[in-house]
Amino acid sequence: MQRSTAEQQLTQLQQCDPEAWTTILRRNVDHPWLRVTGVETEAMGVAGTRYLLTLADHSDPITLLGRTASQREVDFHQQLNPHIAFLAPHCWFSYRGDPEGWVVLDDVPHDRPTDVWSKADALDIMRDLAEYHGDFWNRHELLHDKKWLPYYIGRIDPTLHTPIRPAATDWDKTTLSQQAINSTHGIAAQWQEAAEGVRLMMELGSWNGVLDERHLRAAADLIDDPLPILHHLRNLPVTLLHGYPGIYNWRVSGLGARHLVDWRNVSVGPAVCDLVTVLETFGLLRDEKYLWRLRSTWPVTEETLIDTYILTLTNTLGSKCDGRALRRAIPAARCLFIMLNWFPRFGHWLNKLPDNPAARRDIWRVINQDNNDPEAAAAYQPILSLRPYLAQTFHRFIRSYYQL
Repeated sequence: MQRSTAEQQLTQLQQCDPEAWTTILRRNVDHPWLRVTGVETEAMGVAGTRYLLTLADHSDPITLLGRTASQREVDFHQQLNPHIAFLAPHCWFSYRGDPEGWVVLDDVPHDRPTDVWSKADALDIMRDLAEYHGDFWNRHELLHDKKWLPYYIGRIDPTLHTPIRPAATDWDKTTLSQQAINSTHGIAAQWQEAAEGVRLMMELGSWNGVLDERHLRAAADLIDDPLPILHHLRNLPVTLLHGYPGIYNWRVSGLGARHLVDWRNVSVGPAVCDLVTVLETFGLLRDEKYLWRLRSTWPVTEETLIDTYILTLTNTLGSKCDGRALRRAIPAARCLFIMLNWFPRFGHWLNKLPDNPAARRDIWRVINQDNNDPEAAAAYQPILSLRPYLAQTFHRFIRSYYQL
């Protein structure tokens, strides 16, 4: 079978062909004299490969990042990236493969790690998020016809395309109620994973200082009937969601330039879902050993972050944005985020424990107490390091649940 031109160019780029790199540079910038004379690579792990391009008559190389991308992310870079040029890294080349594609993006600088963000950095990020959401606010004419772009929590507008629903056989062994199955189109698979996490956690009982009976009862209630969350959120205006604008997906340069990376989960939905993701990840930091810790001091309060976001959005959109409705939706969006992000992780953790109930309880007893055994602490440190953060997370969860 004859290979497409794009596929041939992809191979040439990955094989560090200077002519192929010269072609994509000239296609993106109006400099016909530009010429790549050498290409070196640097492995970046899951982030992809850094390409260092030496240019004729230039002493310093330029760097670009090449990596695999989902079909949805490739579609985003081909069709929507230009609309967010101030925030999304510029895409120099994209190839839509099956099942995965490949993209070449700006290697945006990351000079200010999240733990040294100033108050100005944090507020600027909230303004950027609000401005980008405002650019897509209820723009059905731009978002409606893109069938590759899913609705994050389903939709209630019958004029928009119907989200994919699971086949009936997917639910043969589920313990979800019919109400939950009917309500969770758009997030059905994730809701099932959350339900499994809640079930496994309830089997083991409480997690001292993190989860007690109140939290598990509230989670079980929402698993059984998610409408108190979903109905409220589905009645809000929609925008283009990044999908996970957590603080580790932001890049801040030494000069204060900001970019939002990793658009693999881009979707359509209420803006408050992205807002809450920033809020819920802001207090969690990671050290050089990839262990998690709480941010000791915030450069700005959560309320100020929320106020800055809503004020920027209302200033941009005027009467098109109901700031009060957005603020009232935060408890629902927070509950949704915690249900979809933490209970599935609990399920994955607990399913790695031995099947033997007695052995599983013994291991959980080690995790569930202040243990001075160095060997035990080392074995479960990734979970134990999250304990202080999760204690605060589920305090916010139960408070938001009571506000629904």
